[in-house]
Amino acid sequence: MDEEVLLKEFVKKEEESGCYTCCVAGDYVYNIIRADIRRLYIKTNGLEIMPFTSPLQKRKAILSFFISFWHLLKLSIKRGHIDNIIFPFHRVEKVDNLYIDKFTDPVIEFSSLKNNCLIFERSRAGVHCTPRIHAKMVVFTDVFDVFARLYAILFSRRFGKKYKNQFNRLFEIVNHLVPYSENDRKCAIRKIMEYRALAYFYRNVYRKLSPKRVLVVPRVAFLPQMVEAKKRGITTIEFQHGITYGETSVYSGRRESLFTPDYFFAFGNMPPRNVYGIDENRIINIGWAFPLLLKKLSTICPFSDKDILIISDPEITDKIVNIVEILAEANPAYTFHIRPHPMEILQRKHRIVIDCRKNILLQDNKINSNVVLNSFIHIIGENSTVLYEALAMGKKVGKLCYPAFRPKYLNPTDKEAVWEIASQEDFEKYVSESIATRRSLSIYSEFDGKKIDELF
Repeated sequence: MDEEVLLKEFVKKEEESGCYTCCVAGDYVYNIIRADIRRLYIKTNGLEIMPFTSPLQKRKAILSFFISFWHLLKLSIKRGHIDNIIFPFHRVEKVDNLYIDKFTDPVIEFSSLKNNCLIFERSRAGVHCTPRIHAKMVVFTDVFDVFARLYAILFSRRFGKKYKNQFNRLFEIVNHLVPYSENDRKCAIRKIMEYRALAYFYRNVYRKLSPKRVLVVPRVAFLPQMVEAKKRGITTIEFQHGITYGETSVYSGRRESLFTPDYFFAFGNMPPRNVYGIDENRIINIGWAFPLLLKKLSTICPFSDKDILIISDPEITDKIVNIVEILAEANPAYTFHIRPHPMEILQRKHRIVIDCRKNILLQDNKINSNVVLNSFIHIIGENSTVLYEALAMGKKVGKLCYPAFRPKYLNPTDKEAVWEIASQEDFEKYVSESIATRRSLSIYSEFDGKKIDELF
């Protein structure tokens, strides 16, 4: 059973269970832990889940904490208000010598946002990548994040006892949805405590800065920041951060007003539009600004037509490595560059396969994917957003259709733009045929900064 089928069933169970009515200390808490519960359900049913954690780099984390303290101290004595507060994507990527968030930074660069804006940046495993574009606008949030975590650790037991009856009802309902251990319960209480601490911190930030808008990527990563903004009547906006084919653990199911942004900024008129957990009339197509920034910053180092870029994801890495090993053996004249997901660290068994073959190489996943796409002619993968980005750039795209894979399309006619690869013969056809034999396709719209200026 695939993830979409599981989630469709689970969403129905949620609605029938009464989980959304569970209130603890004034917070409807199921919304806070919902994505985690759904991911647990998917995992319990035997499907792979992408890991979201990286090993903490302690020295850099300590340095980031003190820099964050200085940033927030300066902010506390700052006079005047800030029109726009942005919470960017948790992963910045390298374009030449600069690190950027490809979703928010290009929009800042090519619109009036840059005139009155602060970027509240959370570290990843204690690290803030530098040099950072728009560095003068960046405020490190490590102090808030660390104290929220400590608060949750120190007081979660007391909080759990104080609201024992409410939590018992919540966990009784959840346990009927998915097997929920005692450790799961402790983690849930801590997450709710972290949420409450962050909500308190940002409530005071908003009082101080009086922003007109709060923009996030994505909402699930910044729920307390978004909810507190909504409570204060501040306009909330979520940036699209990838392609969504159908049911997801983040967007599917009930749309609670307080936990749903006011608007959703899309990068193109791409179907389907009903999969982002927001009314379609609240989706605004602002276009895709990243190519403009890429053109401004990036240099291209092209590979030959004998180099194949393979796009992987943690859920399919085993399958990708197995198929690439077969293709590499059958096609020694070609070099296969495997690009892991930016959050993925390959397992030892994968590295052994790669190291054993001269024509399989590991691609640097710290470099932005679009920079890499510019360097290749041939790109192969399963369902990654990167494949649609490659199509928009006029690249030759192959979709893996071997029995182990489950390729998806936003629109059935998108098949006409790619080569479906399920055999050696398909691969040979893919590399030998002209790109003119497939129709061109771009799901992205041209960015117009004036549209942002008019909205704001």
